Amino acid sequence: MEITVKDRSLRDRIREQLGQFFQTELARRLGGSPQLLRAEVPIAAIDPLAWLSAQPHPLKTYWRDRELKFEVAGVGKADMLSGRAGVDNPSALFRRLTRYLNDDPGACRYYGGFRFRTRMLPDTRWAHFGSYYFVIPRFEIIRRGQRSYFACNYLWKPDDPEESYQACMNELLRLNWQMPEVAVTRPTLVERKDFPDKTRWKQNIQSALRLMNDRQIEKIVLARRADLTFLEHLEPLRLLAGIQQANARAFYFCFQPDHAHAFIGGTPERLYRRVGRKIFSEAVAGTRPRGTSEHQDIQMQQELLQSEKDLREHRFVLESIRQSFESVCETVDSTDRIAVLKLDKLQHLYATLTGILNPDIDDGQILTSLHPTPAVGGVPKVEAIREIEQLENFDRGWYAGPVGWVSRNAAEFAVAIRSGLVEANRLYLYSGAGIVPGSSPETEWEEIESKIANYLKVLGYAWVKR
Repeated sequence: MEITVKDRSLRDRIREQLGQFFQTELARRLGGSPQLLRAEVPIAAIDPLAWLSAQPHPLKTYWRDRELKFEVAGVGKADMLSGRAGVDNPSALFRRLTRYLNDDPGACRYYGGFRFRTRMLPDTRWAHFGSYYFVIPRFEIIRRGQRSYFACNYLWKPDDPEESYQACMNELLRLNWQMPEVAVTRPTLVERKDFPDKTRWKQNIQSALRLMNDRQIEKIVLARRADLTFLEHLEPLRLLAGIQQANARAFYFCFQPDHAHAFIGGTPERLYRRVGRKIFSEAVAGTRPRGTSEHQDIQMQQELLQSEKDLREHRFVLESIRQSFESVCETVDSTDRIAVLKLDKLQHLYATLTGILNPDIDDGQILTSLHPTPAVGGVPKVEAIREIEQLENFDRGWYAGPVGWVSRNAAEFAVAIRSGLVEANRLYLYSGAGIVPGSSPETEWEEIESKIANYLKVLGYAWVKR
């Protein structure tokens, strides 16, 4: 029977149904290894983001795919893996992630991500995120197409005391089902700082161009961070709601480890999607705005398709992903035909790749092969990353790192661009530009200014370019 959120006894009815399920399952498990239990209850449609915003729990998780087919809002944790030090063995990490998922029918997922460079220790801004973390939320609101569900996840262990189950049920009672609309708030912006500043940025671009002249690198992506200080504390989910309203087609995420910190964003860029041994990826590079009319939109599209600089950047990305696929796949199918991916505000050069993975290839090996792509790193990969670490005077943290989910038989990761770190009353916005021979420091500065301006414009702020 479907449960309506307008029913006063909603919480009690969910508790009763979940309680019956768990009591039955727990009675069957008198020994053996730890197992993940999951119960789903169909409910009438509600806004997952509004529900999540109303919850008092400090640990929150949000994910929505670009095709608008799946959305989840989660609170708390049934299981969580995190680490401050680098990931020496990504395959071992993913084996641990799938340990409790092997008997799951596929609905349960770990959500999380990695730093851009996992072997670097985070600065104080990113300390609460570590090099990586993945979480199975305790409670979830899920939307699959037109259907909505409430889910509870419980990690049962052979020596699990009855009190831990009761604690789980008590957590359920503390959920808030009074859900006001998630209004877009506009705190007072009082200060802006840029890292690097314009002078240092020009020096970085010139250094990169010298490396290209010396043929040490072919492309490098350099990023900037804009530090924005507000009078009031920020509410990450309200900021995310504002971004969503302006652009529907993106992967949206929020990873909030505590009340004061959250990493939010809306990225168009999929790193890969895997179902069994089938894998799919996209080469996305080059950017133009959408036109205000159909005629202008087509003009922008043709300008993008005929831009030698943008085509060269896209070719780097496409060839890099193709080579990565060839290292982990037994068959690869890619296209040389370049299309245009049209989003609500922007359009990008776009091409697809598919493959069949070699037997025994895991997501750790896939990520090691693919990340970072030339769209956020450079060419050659190792040399470009080394120069990024030398030239950028700040920690990227999770910006441009892989974020996504993994289930028993599938996984999907996006590249965390178009993103920001919320820290109390501060918002750190990150954005990058691909530098190739012929790039202009002034032009690349303006490109990032426009990206940051677009980000803040949807939140209601006029952006004064510098």
